[in-house]
Amino acid sequence: PSPPRQQVLTPERLLNVPQQDLLAFPSAASGTGDVASPIEIELSPAGESGVGSAVVTIGHIKSSKAEGKPSPLEFTFEGLTDEVTKRGFSVDVPKGTVDAGGTKAVTISFALQPESIQNTELGIIASFGVSQWAEASLKLVLKGGNPPPLQPETHIDLKGFISSSGGR
Repeated sequence: PSPPRQQVLTPERLLNVPQQDLLAFPSAASGTGDVASPIEIELSPAGESGVGSAVVTIGHIKSSKAEGKPSPLEFTFEGLTDEVTKRGFSVDVPKGTVDAGGTKAVTISFALQPESIQNTELGIIASFGVSQWAEASLKLVLKGGNPPPLQPETHIDLKGFISSSGGR
């Protein structure tokens, strides 16, 4: 079976929305204390490079109020352990800052590393000709900024497609 198609969200496409909707991540219901559902990103390796990637754009809205001076928004992707990296997942900029009114594009990638799945459940299943998904969870933490983030933590579930020929 062919891998699912990915939707491309460019920074320009995200910025062409009303200012109050600039952040692409859904917010928790205000006042309820509910946590927003995790965001799922499916990465399907394609082409000769064998890499599947998606771009997450982190934006920092410039305050329209005159109170306080602008401060940068800090971001960190937590949970990028050695085990997650061995499974083939990577984040090109795991931490950084975004100035008020700016954006930062972060590429999250999946590239199957056959030697890392040999003799594992993923490799055994793939050897039987069954396509599957490698999975990992990250947490995007936002700190600082003026105005501060409405949702300082966002859980991201990553899924990397392993074709039936990937484990051979």
